[in-house]
Amino acid sequence: MAFRPRRHNNTRYQPLQEKISELASFLGMPRQEYEHYLYVSEWHPDVAEHYFASLRAKCWRLGIDPDNLPVFPMVNTGPSSGVVVGHQIVNGVAIASYCISPHKGQHTLIVGSTSSGKSNLNKVWLATLLKEPEPVWIFDFLREYRSLLHYSPDTLILDIKNFRVNLLLPLVQFSCKQWLQHFVENYSHSFRVLTGSKSFILATMTDFVDSYISGHEFYPTLPEYVDYLERLRLTKEYRNYWPVNLVRFRTICQALGPMINVHKGYLDELLATKKNVIFELDSIAEAELQNFVVELLLTAFFLRNEKCL
Repeated sequence: MAFRPRRHNNTRYQPLQEKISELASFLGMPRQEYEHYLYVSEWHPDVAEHYFASLRAKCWRLGIDPDNLPVFPMVNTGPSSGVVVGHQIVNGVAIASYCISPHKGQHTLIVGSTSSGKSNLNKVWLATLLKEPEPVWIFDFLREYRSLLHYSPDTLILDIKNFRVNLLLPLVQFSCKQWLQHFVENYSHSFRVLTGSKSFILATMTDFVDSYISGHEFYPTLPEYVDYLERLRLTKEYRNYWPVNLVRFRTICQALGPMINVHKGYLDELLATKKNVIFELDSIAEAELQNFVVELLLTAFFLRNEKCL
């Protein structure tokens, strides 16, 4: 008959197990490792005491008081897990490398005061991303990323004022209705319009585009839609939404000018190249308009790549 050790009454050791969990989590120890020690300690309490002592010793070696842990835990990552962008500092001591993974599907927010190194950090990270096989689009609002050409010489640099795109022209493999829905959604996000305005824009834009393409071989432009709005006879339902949206669209057309006053444009061709692209948007002064252009370009980028998968 196999011998099974008697399970200990762990009421006495429960506080110790809680301290082990806290210390091990802070130090970034593998969860499987310290849970194994906690399990074994139910039959051999001395194992828990020994492991707890080793964790405290590790804290002291790092210059950390185990009885007064910092608020933020250590990040137990190494250079192999991503781009090393710095170190975590506790009590003036660098205790762990901090990495950002270059792989897609992760969102990262970088914040900091002026001259704290945000741009330099971005350059290190983006230089690695540009070497990945997937295409990367970078939106440069201050014209500070041209130096990245050193790491990826075939990257395209596009000054947004020299780019040409018909904002009402759907992407290849997409219907007019699908694209206009995305256009109106991005417009409402960027300019924070009310739900009624969204319905007004989608309805009038759909009617205008449908009637236009029935008599032409190409799609209308946004300035032509603005002309249509100015001549439009309004129903009582939409009368309140007309003035503010007309002014917004006039502002968009004046600010972007020749960029959007084309029937074809280069957006589909640019997506087909599958090249890295740096868009320089410093020529667009208004933040809301910058967001609008970026959202539309990103929508096209993700819709096209999703369709190709």
